[in-house]
Amino acid sequence: MSLNMACPGCGAKLALDDALAGRTVRCPRCQVSFQAPGGQGVPEVPSPAPPPSRPTPPGGVPAQLPATMMANRMVAGRICAGCSTPIQLGQPVQNCLSCMTSYHQGCWRGACANAACPSHPNPPREVAAQLPATMMANRMVAGRICAGCSTPIQLGQPVQNCISCMTSYHQGCWRGACANAACPTRATMLTPSGPGPQQPFHDPSRATRPCQFCGEVVDAAAIKCRFCNEWLDEKMRGGGPQAAAAKKLATESLIAGLVGLVCCGIILGPFAISKGNKSNGMLTELGQPTDGRATAGVVLGWIDVAFFIIFVLAKMGGGLRF
Repeated sequence: MSLNMACPGCGAKLALDDALAGRTVRCPRCQVSFQAPGGQGVPEVPSPAPPPSRPTPPGGVPAQLPATMMANRMVAGRICAGCSTPIQLGQPVQNCLSCMTSYHQGCWRGACANAACPSHPNPPREVAAQLPATMMANRMVAGRICAGCSTPIQLGQPVQNCISCMTSYHQGCWRGACANAACPTRATMLTPSGPGPQQPFHDPSRATRPCQFCGEVVDAAAIKCRFCNEWLDEKMRGGGPQAAAAKKLATESLIAGLVGLVCCGIILGPFAISKGNKSNGMLTELGQPTDGRATAGVVLGWIDVAFFIIFVLAKMGGGLRF
């Protein structure tokens, strides 16, 4: 005989040996310790509360969708629960058969990230009813599925919780708005656009603008697009301040190499070599091609040193006159 009960911490169904009746046990899932009920017979297991009803998907998407499909006008415009970006018409889509939440096929991780989905592996929402917005994952949160990347949250990782529905994210996966289709704040950020796909949601209190390279919506004050990683600030484009400093070093290397041909080659030659190599090294780290001025400065620097050595040897041997 086994003692069937639900963990008071996470709600997981447990099967305990009769010998553990009345003893303190620990849940293998959430690590919460509790006393197993004693007495005669097997205690009645309370029936779990029905899962919260999921609101009608935006855009009037029907409840019956295939597991995989190409996004049509009934699905296009929905927010992918994996990456929190709109699904475009014609893109490959994976639908959760339990709650009909839609994902880009590349964002599907084998389990639904919708916390309101009946098949979601997260504990019941009552367990984390009073979680702070930001925290380090404790035993109450560790093991939950991040709604941003659909991977488990590990103990001690930085976590961002949606304060409206308590859906948990890795802090790096939080995009400023909850991706849970059942979140109360989600519906207010989706504005219907009549027949066809809906417009991407955004926080109306923050000014936005489209990225000039990929077209995604970014903050108006952003200097770099978080979708395509392109610099939006013209001053930063081309590598930013580090690239500008590297090009300045390339110019100094070239000037030193040219002047060294006329005088002070033993001093200006090594200076040109050092500055040119440093410039090319900085550009290589930034993933940019090396500067021709730096390369020319290095070559001229070695020529300066070679001329000085020849001059010294000639003076010592007395064979050449300068």
